[in-house]
Amino acid sequence: MISDPTELHQFTAFITWTAWASMTNRPGENYSYTNNFPYDPSVGNTPIPGALLWSALSLIVLLAGIAIVLLMFGKFDYLGWISTRQHVHPHLLPGQASAGQLALVKFFVVMALLFLMQTLVGGAVAHYRADPGSFYGFQLEGLFPSNLMRTWHLQTAVFWIATAYVAAALFLGRSLRKDEPGWFAGWVHLLFGAFIVVIGGSLLGEWAGISQMLGQWWFWLGNQRWEYLELGRLWQYLLIVGLLVWFAILVKLVQPHILSEPSTKLLVSLFLLASLAIPVFYIPALFFGAKTNFTVVDT
Repeated sequence: MISDPTELHQFTAFITWTAWASMTNRPGENYSYTNNFPYDPSVGNTPIPGALLWSALSLIVLLAGIAIVLLMFGKFDYLGWISTRQHVHPHLLPGQASAGQLALVKFFVVMALLFLMQTLVGGAVAHYRADPGSFYGFQLEGLFPSNLMRTWHLQTAVFWIATAYVAAALFLGRSLRKDEPGWFAGWVHLLFGAFIVVIGGSLLGEWAGISQMLGQWWFWLGNQRWEYLELGRLWQYLLIVGLLVWFAILVKLVQPHILSEPSTKLLVSLFLLASLAIPVFYIPALFFGAKTNFTVVDT
C-alpha cells in the first residue's frame, strides 16, 4: 500500500518508536513507558502490581455499587419514578402507531443492516489474522485491505449504536405526547436522508482514502486515521450538525410535556441532557488535526 520511500521511512520509524516505548523500562523503574502493555512475557512485559490492584478494585466497586442500588430500590418502593401502588396507563398500543413513528421504522432497518455488516466484517478481520494469505481461495485483501476491515468494524459499531439511539429517542419523545405535530414525520424523513449520506459517504470515503484514491483530500473525505474517528473530517462535521438538528427536533417534540407535566419534568430534562451529551461528546475531536501528536489524540 505504501511505495513512497519517505513515507516508508516515517512508518518504520513510528513502529520502532512504539515498540521501544512498550518494552523499555522507565528510568529507575522495572516497568515500561506503557506499564508493560501489550502483554508479552518473552520481553518481560507482564502486568505490574498497580494494574492488577486497580483492575480488581474497579470491578469490586462496580459490583458493590450495583448491589447497593438494587438493594435500595428493592427495599424502598417509593424510590424511583414509578410507584408500584399506581396504575400505569400504557402509551404505546399495538396497531396505533402514528405517521412519525412509522417513519422511524427505516432507522431500525438500517441499524440492523449495520449490525449485520459489523458482524460479517468482524469475521473477515478474524480470518485475516488466522489465514492472511487468502480468503477461501479468493484474494479478498486485494479488494478490502485488513486495515479497512478494522476501520469498518469499529465505524459500523459507532453508526448502528448512534442510529438506534437517535430513532429510539424520537420514538420515546413522541410517546410522551397524545398528539403528533404535523412537521414531525417530514423531519424524520429528512434526518434519515442525512444519516444515509453521512454513513454511506464516510464508509466509502474510508475505503477510497486507504486505497490512496483521494490524494490530498484523504483527511477531509477519506480517513482521519484516529481511533473511533476514522471518518473524514467533512463527515464528522456533518454528523455533529445532524445530531444537533436531531436534538432540536427532540426538544421541540417534548417541550409541551415539560411545561405541562411537573411530575415528569425532571425525567424529561435528564433525557434531553443525555441526548445533548452525544453531539457535544464529538465536538472536542474537531480541535486536533492530521499532524497532532499521537499521544495527545489517543489520550
